[in-house]
Amino acid sequence: MHLRNCLLFALTFSLLRPLAVQAQEKFEINVGVSTPGIDELMDTRWSDLGLESFGYNYYESLSELKKTCFKSTIYPSVSAELSYDLAESGFFKRLDLLGFLSYHSADYEQLDVVNNTTTSGTARELSVLIGMRYDIFKFDSFNMYSQLLLGGFIRADSPYWDYIYNYYDNDRSNLSVQVTFLGFNWRIGGDKSKWGAMFEFGYGTEYSLSDLPIFPGLRGGLIYKF
Repeated sequence: MHLRNCLLFALTFSLLRPLAVQAQEKFEINVGVSTPGIDELMDTRWSDLGLESFGYNYYESLSELKKTCFKSTIYPSVSAELSYDLAESGFFKRLDLLGFLSYHSADYEQLDVVNNTTTSGTARELSVLIGMRYDIFKFDSFNMYSQLLLGGFIRADSPYWDYIYNYYDNDRSNLSVQVTFLGFNWRIGGDKSKWGAMFEFGYGTEYSLSDLPIFPGLRGGLIYKF
C-alpha cells in the first residue's frame, strides 16, 4: 500500500509539474508596430515628416541627377518578440533571452529622365535577431527594461537598396542591430491577467526615427504572458 501511494504521488507530481512551470509565466510574446529602421530612413526628409523623398535640383552631372530622381514611401515595421525569463533568483534573475522577427517594406519609383521611363515596385526585408533583456525594474504588474538584439536579414532583390546605399555612400553589413534604450510593459486587467501592453524607445535596423541615435524610434504593441 505504501509503495502504491508513493507511485501515485510521483505520478501526480509529474503531471502537475508542467502546470506549475506554466504558472510561473516564464515566457512572454509581444506583437508590435514601429517606426522603420535606419536603412529605410536614410533617404527621407524632415520637411515631409520623414515618409517620402523625391529630388529635382541643380546637379553637375547626369549621373547625379539620375540618382536623385527617385521617390520612396516607407511604411511602419511589423514585428514579434518572444522572451524567456532565465531565473527566478540569483545572478540571472534580471536577464531574459529574446528572439525577434520583423518585416520592413517600402514602395519606390525611379524616373529615367533620359529615356522618360519609370520603374516602380516594393522593397521587402525580413529580419531575424536574438538577444538579451535586462530588467531594470520588475514587478508583477509593471516592468522597465533595456535590451540588445543582433541578427541578420533576408531581402528580395530591389533597386531600392542600391539607391539608398550608393547615393548616401553607406555600406550595409550583413548584421542587424537593435538597441532598446528603455522599454515598458504592464498588465491589462489586473495582476493575474495574462494580457498587457508594451512601449519601447530604441535605435537600430529594426526601428528608429532617423539615422542618428539622438532621435530614438518608437515601438508599441500587445503582450501575452504564459
